[in-house]
Amino acid sequence: MSIHELKCWPEYFAVVMDGTKTFEFRSKYDRDFQIGDTLYLREWDVKTKGYSGRILYADVSYILTVFADHV
Repeated sequence: MSIHELKCWPEYFAVVMDGTKTFEFRSKYDRDFQIGDTLYLREWDVKTKGYSGRILYADVSYILTVFADHV
């Protein structure tokens, strides 16, 4: 199991934090995500180009592979 540190823009961070957004669609070439990995999400302020200090952890529980070869 791995921990992946990711920048997360404020509008997406907010909906992950409140439970509305429970998924992420990324290219298969982005990282080698595996079920059981942990995402370490750091809120990235695009205006100041720095981290806000807010963080979240999320576990990878499913990986969609149907479209993996097309991304």
